[in-house]
Amino acid sequence: MQLLDLFPPNLEREHRSGLDAASRATLHTLRHSPIATYAGASSTLVCGPAQSGKTYLLFSYATRLAAQGRDVVFLCPDRDRLRAVLPFLEHVVTAAARDASSDSLGVSSTTTGDSAAQNAGVAPVTFDQILKRIHIKYIVTSAKLRCFLASAHMTNEPASVVIVDDYLAFFGDANKTTQTLSHAVAKTSALLVETCNYLTSTHPAQPTTLLVADSLLRLVLPPPALVELLERWFPLVVQLGLQSQAQSQSLPPAAGLTHHSMTVLRVNKHDDPFGTALHFTLSANGLSLANAAMRSPP
Repeated sequence: MQLLDLFPPNLEREHRSGLDAASRATLHTLRHSPIATYAGASSTLVCGPAQSGKTYLLFSYATRLAAQGRDVVFLCPDRDRLRAVLPFLEHVVTAAARDASSDSLGVSSTTTGDSAAQNAGVAPVTFDQILKRIHIKYIVTSAKLRCFLASAHMTNEPASVVIVDDYLAFFGDANKTTQTLSHAVAKTSALLVETCNYLTSTHPAQPTTLLVADSLLRLVLPPPALVELLERWFPLVVQLGLQSQAQSQSLPPAAGLTHHSMTVLRVNKHDDPFGTALHFTLSANGLSLANAAMRSPP
């Protein structure tokens, strides 16, 4: 996957008029230039504090893939936590269905996808069709997660992406000592990567990528040591965070919107050489990119 895969494919087009020239140039560079450090990362770690939009961003990505007819495995340790954000995600699923219908007909995203599909005699993508392709699994411990991954060879269905939300919450059963936790995290991370590699080998035309999210605020392992441990299996580390109005220049104040930032924290165990930062707003109506910047051109 690429960095901009986390945002809707049509987001740049829909909000282009609201972006300054520098932001448009940055988006063009990220989308079209062969930046090897961003493109083609088979496993990505998204970290950030609570309320930074991790679950929303991941589920939004899952719905867009599902709307394209691709299967997604979404692993979550807390049913109630996911249910808490589902009311906000209904708009995401509806928008993904509309966009998929529009894209299949080659019409503008400003045209209602369902009406365009009906006029063309093509069945529009439905809400239920999208949800059926997102296979949500509630798994409460790391041991059960490893058992689930070990059975991956028994499925005949390809998965475009395996998403693991609130990753370290799976390790409550191993949260006794630093050594026990680090061993469990290392073993499970390796199995996650190997499972995706196996799924890719069985369906090479549709590679399986891995997307893992967590706050990295667990207290047993210091965050630097934990990040270093995870970076062995997740070469691209993206940091999400709430963005204050003072920090986010050119972001207009708006009621009901929360300003967020997404920066590339690590690339292949090194600080991001490009200093990429994307600033966006998050509300019940979806994601809106506000501006984008790179510290230095590639």
